[in-house]
Amino acid sequence: MLRESFSELEHFSNKLEIERELKFTQRLRKPVYEYHSSVRTGILANLLEKDKGEEVFWFEVIQKDNTTNKAFSIKTPTQHELNLRAYKCLLLDKLYDTLEITGIDLIGIRLELLQNTLPINSETYCCDQK
Repeated sequence: MLRESFSELEHFSNKLEIERELKFTQRLRKPVYEYHSSVRTGILANLLEKDKGEEVFWFEVIQKDNTTNKAFSIKTPTQHELNLRAYKCLLLDKLYDTLEITGIDLIGIRLELLQNTLPINSETYCCDQK
């Protein structure tokens, strides 16, 4: 199932699919002026002209976006601009959290999942360690 999810990530063919399936959203908990200017949420709130209670959105991208000057964008990216590694890590983190909640001992499972789904070596690190 995880491999199928990863395969689907790699085969989004148009921007409408990308926008529908890969847009991250977050509701603002504070007024925009309370967010530090370097914090993602503050940057997005300012760019999208949103305030407390409203939703901001973004996409994870490979290269720095011209608008945000960060590796996330408010513009729908193409398949080649997407940071698929970030999306895959998120899927792995969600799976890990779900398994942890069910009480499964996850020592070793996480490393095996990472090695089988993301090409990594000792110098490459992508997902948060739990």
